[in-house]
Amino acid sequence: MDGPGETRGEEAMARVTHATPHLPIAEVKSRMRTDPHADRRQRWLIIYNASIEPLAASEIARHCGVSKATVHAVISRYNRLGVSTIETPGKGGRRRQYLTLEEEQEFLAPFFAQAESGEIATVGQIWHAFEQRVGRTVDDSTIYRLLQRHGWRKLMPRPRHPKSDPETQEQFKKTFPPRWKQPSLRERQEMSAQCSSWRKTKAVLAASVAPNAVGQHLGCVPMPRHRWYESTSMPMPRWPQPWVRWSR
Repeated sequence: MDGPGETRGEEAMARVTHATPHLPIAEVKSRMRTDPHADRRQRWLIIYNASIEPLAASEIARHCGVSKATVHAVISRYNRLGVSTIETPGKGGRRRQYLTLEEEQEFLAPFFAQAESGEIATVGQIWHAFEQRVGRTVDDSTIYRLLQRHGWRKLMPRPRHPKSDPETQEQFKKTFPPRWKQPSLRERQEMSAQCSSWRKTKAVLAASVAPNAVGQHLGCVPMPRHRWYESTSMPMPRWPQPWVRWSR
């Protein structure tokens, strides 16, 4: 039931949300489209809807995709304080920092000098020094974010020493002993043939070992010379070769 001196139409008009015209509609529309911050664009959208077609806060909230309380807060601040309440920095920023950006640069300066001289600055060293600086333990992710903010990235050691002399290296390559060089294709083939011949020789010797009655190897069983040389693919010499018995 309506109260004394109050009609249903007046009650409906009291619930309509209006925006004070601090700026022209065209300017509000332009800022709504071109502001680089998403939260500011959303605020200008609320003001634009409340300016061109005043409706209930619930209807504006439904059109803008925000809550009813957000519409009340934005319109109330805009009507009382003007444009300055819309273009605020927002809630971002570093609010729980251990060091300021200038202090972080000062902290990392010795490690920059160490890296420029050719030495490797590890995350463990920076982590330990940072904990001593702030006076408490921190997570390793804090150190990785610190290095990322100041342009550090993970690198492998340099391929050359900072104190190396290119002329001395070239002279060393010219006077390097040839015996340490990589063997040629012909040398590799000869070594492969020698290894193959030795494998055949070991197989023949293993086959010529005869065990006694109790299973112990006594020695080598004599084999004719021509059969031994035939099995090893080696030319048989013309002079006699005596056989020598051996035991383990």
